[in-house]
Formats: sequence, C-alpha cells, structure tokens
Amino acid sequence: MRAFLPVLVLVLVLLTPEAPARAPTYGMSQRAFDAMEEAQESMDAGNPDGALAILDKALERRLSAYETAQMLRMKGMIDYQADRLEDARGAFAEALEQERLPEALRGDLIGILGRLALMADDNEVAETYFLELLGIEGQDLPENRILLANAYLRQEKYGAALAPIEAAIAAERSLGREPKEQWLLMLASVHHAREDLETMRAVMRELTLLYPREQHLMNLAALHGQLGDRQRQLALVESLLDEDRLEGDSNLRMLAGLFMAEELPFKAARVLEQGIASGRLDEDGRTLEQLSQAWFQANEIDRAIATLDAAAELDEQGELFLRLAGLQMDAYRWEDAERSAARALELGSLDDEGRAWLILGMARVRLEQFASAEDSFRNARRFEDSRTYADQWLAFVENEQEIRAVGR
Repeated sequence: MRAFLPVLVLVLVLLTPEAPARAPTYGMSQRAFDAMEEAQESMDAGNPDGALAILDKALERRLSAYETAQMLRMKGMIDYQADRLEDARGAFAEALEQERLPEALRGDLIGILGRLALMADDNEVAETYFLELLGIEGQDLPENRILLANAYLRQEKYGAALAPIEAAIAAERSLGREPKEQWLLMLASVHHAREDLETMRAVMRELTLLYPREQHLMNLAALHGQLGDRQRQLALVESLLDEDRLEGDSNLRMLAGLFMAEELPFKAARVLEQGIASGRLDEDGRTLEQLSQAWFQANEIDRAIATLDAAAELDEQGELFLRLAGLQMDAYRWEDAERSAARALELGSLDDEGRAWLILGMARVRLEQFASAEDSFRNARRFEDSRTYADQWLAFVENEQEIRAVGR
C-alpha cells in the first residue's frame, strides 16, 4: 500500500438553494453525500472493491459536476492505495474534466495528477500540470515550484529547473524560514550538472551550516578537492575526525589518502590504524594495502612489508604478492622476494606477469641459483614489456657462470 494523500471527502451540504446566480454554489445532495459516506465506511472496513462498486453505482445517477468530481476523486484515491496507478490517473483526469469546479478542487486534482505523472516517469506531462497549477490563484507556493523543478530535472532541463528552485528558496527566506534541506541539495545538483562548481560550493556551504550532517560536509570537502583547494579539503575532513564525527569507512580512507597526497604519511597511517582499532575499518586487504602504502611513503619499509604481507595473505590473486616481492627486493630480502614472486605466479591474475618472472629471476641470482634464474628470465622473455631486461639478465647470468667455471 502507498502513503500518498488520505481518502478525504470535502463536501458542503447544500442547505440554502437561494444562492446568487452569478456566484455558483458548490454543494452536494444528501443522496450523494450518503453514497460517499457509505463508500468510506467500506474502505474503513478493508473492502476497497466494495467502495468502488458503491461509487460506480452512484455515478450512474444524475449528479452535478461537483458531485461527480468528488466521487471520481475518491475513486482515484482508492485505486491509488490499491496500486492501480493508471486507473487512479484516469479517475483524477476525468474528475478534472468536470465543468465549473472550484479553484481549490481544480488545484488539488492538478497537483495529484502531476505527482502521479512524476511517479510514472511521464515527466513532460508532469511539467504541464505543474505549470498549470502555479497559474491557479493561491497555488504559486514554494512546494509547487519544487514539484515543477523535479519535472524539469527528470528531463535534464537543468537551466529551466534553476529558476523555480531559487524562487522556492527565496520565498522560504521571505517568510523567515530556512530553506529545506532537500531544496538546497536540488539546487546544488543543478549547479553540478551545469558544471558551475563555484556556485555549487556556495550552496553546499549554506547546506552544511544549516544541516551539518557528515555526508554533506564530506561532499563539500570533495568539492574543495575538485576545485583544487586540497588544503581546505583536508582541514575540513580532519576537523570531522578531531570531533569524532567521521564514521564512514570510505571517509576514513579518503582522509588517509589526503594525508598521503599532502606528504603526511604518518598521519595517514594513524588514521588507518585507529580506524582498525575502533572497528570502523575492517582489517581487510584493501585497508592493509593502503596502510602499507602509508608506511612505505613514510620510509618505514619494515612496517610496509609486514602490512603488505598480511594484505597479500587475505587476497586470492597474485598482484599483492608481486608488489610485496618488489618491496622485499628493495629491502635486500632475497629469500622472501623469491617466495613472494613464486606465490604471485602461482595465484595468477597478474597485470604484468613478465615482471613477476623478472623479480623471481633476480632474487634467484642474488641467492646464486643461476640455473633456475635462467629459467625465470626465459619465461620473462615471453612478454614484450620485460623482454629487454630479461635478455640483459640472461647475458649477466651466462657471463657469471663462465667466470665461475674459469675460477674452478
């Protein structure tokens, strides 16, 4: 069942038939009123089909345009609540076709039809309804302008959407009220679509002042980054961390990345380690890999290796083991590098398999395992990107073996 508008019947029982001719009186006969009341009772009893049957029977009688419109409106509400949206649209549209309806009822029906058109992704029709709605006396309301803006946005008419959103926000301010959160978000999204990031940033600043949610602040921080203002981005995100308001795992990782971009790797490592300790970050391969990068940037090679080793063990592919082998080679850990390179080749799924064979061969050269090193370099020759280095290493190994043979 959908929550939309309550099934309410607004009626005025006609008690005085001597109404002035020039000002039409909108009333309802007792018989029509009783039929709608009976239909409502059937709805309250959980029998919508029974309620529709009562209304259909009543509509067969001779009714005024006003009575017909009210009964059709009620039918539309019942169909809506039963998820029969097309039937509901048909009933509301037929109600709107009745002649000489009061403006309040016309506005109500047009607004409902516009909302239903939006729900059906019938956005051009919704646009037409909302433009008509704004032209009715008393209906040029901020909420209705936002509905029109929604219809424009669904059609990617970003320039057209800008004016009704700004008008709605200005109207709220003129009444001494703060703009609604969703309206400011809509305005920001329009500026983003129009690639006006500076204006979008001004809107986002106001949004974060009025509604200082973490996600809004993070979006503003990301916008600072897009505009090249990385220091302001970092300051904003770090302030959230200091206030213990930075909760999302992606936000913690982003802050760590910002610290590394600003060449503050120790702070990056602290953020990640504290995130793991607090449970806000999973101690998974992704987190450990980023932590290893932070330690490497901080020139803490032993920590970088240990962390990347742990990350590689959690992975089912060889890429992290290949990176680990490279770090171990740089740290002169030949046996560890050989083991990691071999493991990388065993697991596979490598972006550069030739490099893995090169590292394996180089590690074996350092361990004076020349025959197996030759095999590794021949395997490396199979890949174009590593062929030149493989040939150089093969020449080195052959020369080294000759020198050792002469020495014996």
